[in-house]
Amino acid sequence: MSLLTRFVNGSLVSSGRLMRAREFYAPNSPATDSARAFAHWTERASIRSELACARELAGLPDAELQALEEEFIRCQQRPAPGWVRVANIVGLALLGIGLLGLGGQALAEFSNRERLAMQILSMLLVFAGFLPLAATFLFAFKALHLDVGHGVAGLYVGQLNEQHPWLYESLRLTDHRVGEEYRKRTRDDRGPLRGFDHILMRELVRLEDAMERLRPARVVAEQMQRRAPALDRVPPEPRLVAVRAAARTPGP
Repeated sequence: MSLLTRFVNGSLVSSGRLMRAREFYAPNSPATDSARAFAHWTERASIRSELACARELAGLPDAELQALEEEFIRCQQRPAPGWVRVANIVGLALLGIGLLGLGGQALAEFSNRERLAMQILSMLLVFAGFLPLAATFLFAFKALHLDVGHGVAGLYVGQLNEQHPWLYESLRLTDHRVGEEYRKRTRDDRGPLRGFDHILMRELVRLEDAMERLRPARVVAEQMQRRAPALDRVPPEPRLVAVRAAARTPGP
């Protein structure tokens, strides 16, 4: 939102400051189209922390998560608006015509007045070609965080299968009690584990380790210095002794 727009609306506070003041709370109606829904989560992933996005995604049913994953598989790069492609084509065409005009007037024989007019026209075409290219460049720079957020959202909704980069880290988290409990509960209640489940398991394990660090140091030291309990001595088993077979005596 520009300064002129804010002044017309009667406010001098920028939209970024307003969003930070309300902790980026922007409620909207759920999107029925999977492309619009993924665009929504792309924007959320670009402005919210990974833990906040994971908590929000954990409340969705598995059918919606599966639709988001399929949308990311279909389109793994954020699609640009239609006007960007048209503006690039028009800008390149005008720029090419203007450069050809500048190069052609040097080769052809024209009078000074015609040469000057052709130079002016060619420069105007070059300048007109730079305008849409500059607009698309500024738009791409402004939407850079959305391009990154598109891939991050794909990591969040993707299943923890053999292609996911967080698979082995998630397996290591299941060695902890809370991580394994979360895995079993999520697998039974909702369905396959996804990328945001890795974030939640990692946070649970971190909190569990933090609780361990809150124990009194004396208790931890006593536990560390405690001797191992003596095992009950089991008497050795009697060894087997070879018994010689007695020689049979012939009967009377």
